[in-house]
Amino acid sequence: MWEKIADIIQKAHSAGGQDAMTEEKTKQFLIEPILTELGWDLANPKEVQREYKNVVDYALFGQRTTIFLEAKRLDAHLDSAMQQVLQYAIQKDIRPDFVITTDGVHWNCVSMRYQAVIFSINLQELEQAQRAKFTLLGKPSVDAGALTNYANQIRTEQEVLAYLKRNAQAIAADIHAYDSIFEEKTIIDYIDHLTNQTSIVIRVTEPRTPRPDWHQKEDNTAPTSSLTPPSRSIPTKQYPPTSWAGTYDIGELDRNYLRLVAQRLADMEKQVGEKLFVRFGITGNWSTPNYQVETASGKQTWTFRGRGRFQKPFGAKFFNPNKITAKRYSLEDIQKILE
Repeated sequence: MWEKIADIIQKAHSAGGQDAMTEEKTKQFLIEPILTELGWDLANPKEVQREYKNVVDYALFGQRTTIFLEAKRLDAHLDSAMQQVLQYAIQKDIRPDFVITTDGVHWNCVSMRYQAVIFSINLQELEQAQRAKFTLLGKPSVDAGALTNYANQIRTEQEVLAYLKRNAQAIAADIHAYDSIFEEKTIIDYIDHLTNQTSIVIRVTEPRTPRPDWHQKEDNTAPTSSLTPPSRSIPTKQYPPTSWAGTYDIGELDRNYLRLVAQRLADMEKQVGEKLFVRFGITGNWSTPNYQVETASGKQTWTFRGRGRFQKPFGAKFFNPNKITAKRYSLEDIQKILE
């Protein structure tokens, strides 16, 4: 398609030169051939109508999406064309989903729902990302809702960026509270970096089915009958239902996770003023499981979910003894593994 579009533009320039490209010739030699390449049937009034209601040069009808396209001669100023078609559409109470202004080479697309430009493209300077955006104007993409989804994504990005910028200090404080290893200034600087980016790509993936033991609520009453850890990159083991003594190897846990646990343990020992120990659980992400920090007497505990913040600040809740290691690990034990 891209070679064909490049050929269309080259032939249009050869048809009499840029100065000879009137608006009608721009439609004939540039815009209509490109629309055909995009999959629009110009002979089908159910898909394309010219001079639609004396408002716009072309109305393109997808299955659930209407696009107005206003044409100008090659190298004409497109901003005034956009204002013109928007004004006419509002006056006649016609609400398309998108409005495009083009001189055949430059294409600007506005979402009427969000009243914002979602992309501007120069067909003579197409990079891969620009090509992907331009194909959104194709009939198959419009019918599939891809153009609408892209507009929603752009709006989501704008809202996320605005929220981050507005709440940078509160977010930084919350993350620092989550784990003191993260400095507030560093977090604020990173948020500032993000909000200065032109775009954030938000990927939507299929939801993953959680492992049966993820986010399982701990209790102190019912012991489990049998437990088999979910398979990951670590060796699969069968663990007894009553105790993990002599069977659990924390050396198999994620190293970055262990560093965070060690840092938290060191910070807590400074705050509490005594030596603390940690027991690791079988619930939560297998390589970064839930864990319990406790005093030497075991009467005061802090319970954590994986890398997350503690559930209760001072011993109000214990993990089920059957769901944590029988062995208690000191800061020195963890540091030896990390060496």
